Amino acid sequence: MVDTQNRTAQQSEKGIQTAAGDNYLGRLFHALMAGVCAWLVALPTPAAGPRQFITQSQSGQFSVQGPAAARNKIAPPGEPARTNLLALDPPRLTVMCERVKHAILGELQAPDEWRGRIFINLHQPQAPDEPVLVHAQYTLQGWAYWMDVPNEIEPPRLLLALVEVILQEIANRHANERPAEIPPWLAPGMAAHLRTSLGFQFVLLDNTPALSFGSFATVEHAERTVRVERWAEPLRIIRLRLGERLPLAFDELNWPTDAQLEEPPGGLYETSSYFFVISLLRLKGGPACLRGFLEDQAWRHLNWHTGFLQAFKPHFQTLRDVDKWWALQIATLTGRDPSKTYTLKESWQKLEEILVAPVRIRHGATNAAQNADVPLQTIIGDWPYARQRAILRQKIVQLQALRLRLCRELVNLADDYRKTLEQYIHRREQTAGGDRNALPDSPRLAIREAIRRLDVLDEIRADMKQYGTSPAAETALPELTNAPPPALVVPKKRR
Repeated sequence: MVDTQNRTAQQSEKGIQTAAGDNYLGRLFHALMAGVCAWLVALPTPAAGPRQFITQSQSGQFSVQGPAAARNKIAPPGEPARTNLLALDPPRLTVMCERVKHAILGELQAPDEWRGRIFINLHQPQAPDEPVLVHAQYTLQGWAYWMDVPNEIEPPRLLLALVEVILQEIANRHANERPAEIPPWLAPGMAAHLRTSLGFQFVLLDNTPALSFGSFATVEHAERTVRVERWAEPLRIIRLRLGERLPLAFDELNWPTDAQLEEPPGGLYETSSYFFVISLLRLKGGPACLRGFLEDQAWRHLNWHTGFLQAFKPHFQTLRDVDKWWALQIATLTGRDPSKTYTLKESWQKLEEILVAPVRIRHGATNAAQNADVPLQTIIGDWPYARQRAILRQKIVQLQALRLRLCRELVNLADDYRKTLEQYIHRREQTAGGDRNALPDSPRLAIREAIRRLDVLDEIRADMKQYGTSPAAETALPELTNAPPPALVVPKKRR
């Protein structure tokens, strides 16, 4: 009993000593840490960078990281800052991504069943027109995508990049290590369609509704509050953008050049792709076919052509069928059949045959008559109006008919010849009819101006044949009184 009490007393004494030692070491540690903290505080602090934010969309598919706001706009030295750039921050871009995705799903009539996460990093651009970089990687959970986006960018370029990634994500949902291949015309055509139908409704110009928590924000889903204002009939917009040009052929859409892909918004390749995409969507069950191609067929085949034919089997059996259908769409849009368009050499021959009148000329009473081609200037300047009127009207009809099959490089030139003849006949008819409401005009003045304009057109035609058919804006055609502005500009002469 006594031994037990002695051992207990000894243990208690050792415990008191140990506790005292621990308290001493603790006080020493805290003192050292206080000194280190005081030393760190005394150090000069580096300049703080822009605060980084991370936002995630309500669907969870998009995560955007970047500075809170864009800084000064990038511009080359000595040039003013560009005003067509869109300043981005994470909350704003996150809502834009959701709007673009829902617009695409609306065109495809598809639910939102995303699988691949899309991570976007916003950065300050170092140079104008800095590209958007996209990286896709296959993981055990499926495909994931990383985008590096300048926080100052033109809205069309941003829209095209988002459409490309979203379409690729839809096509890769069931793909393995080999990503699905999608047509080169699909993303530009869909982006142009959304830009035309939505305008820039996907762009947020005011503060984005968000719930902020420190440096992390959860963006509210704002798609249901977007008011969509559609433009006029898309085909009318396409005609305005094409002008006198024909849409590209199906093979040209499938194999674009680098120059075509780098065209500004509204270029020939983008407009042709836009027309092709909306033509597919207007087919019976077109949205379902395009959705089936992306979701079920694209990832199953090594090239997109096979999957495309499988998805659009109710409409096309072969690529030749697609080519014929596309030629019919072009003919319906423009009134010209590209499958029956003359070659450049044939177009020159047909045009030059119309611009002269075959006559028989007799030199002397005893000599035999000879065939000769008389230019339009001779007919207008030397023949009586009663005789020249019928021939000139015939030439106008021939030029109108030739336009349907004329190669696109010569359409403007043929139109200017036709407009010159029409205006000349209109002025002569006003003078002969004595129209009281018409301004007084002189037949000699009308003849002189028509001949002068035809002479300039002949010079343009000679230059185009010699130096090529790409006009350069140097000088304009002389305008007739009360005549519309010419459709063609004079090419620059090469020396």
